[in-house]
Amino acid sequence: MAEKNTAATQSFEQALARLEQIVADMEGGQLSLEKMIGHFEEGNRLVKYCTAKLNEVEKKIEQLVTKDGQLTTEPFTPEAGAEDKA
Repeated sequence: MAEKNTAATQSFEQALARLEQIVADMEGGQLSLEKMIGHFEEGNRLVKYCTAKLNEVEKKIEQLVTKDGQLTTEPFTPEAGAEDKA
């Protein structure tokens, strides 16, 4: 269970890189069933970790907005970005 501890101490980028490696290994078709299951379990932990980190960062993002000639901040809402593209 060392993977659980390393997931908590690694950066998002490190976790994502490891996840990409796991996917490549699994797609390669050279792993035994036991190793495939182990990679799958580790991948699930990494996905949860990365998702939690992204959610944490999303909460911190603020959008700069000009109102009445003043530069202000307001919480980021994904819908606002979607409206600009429509």
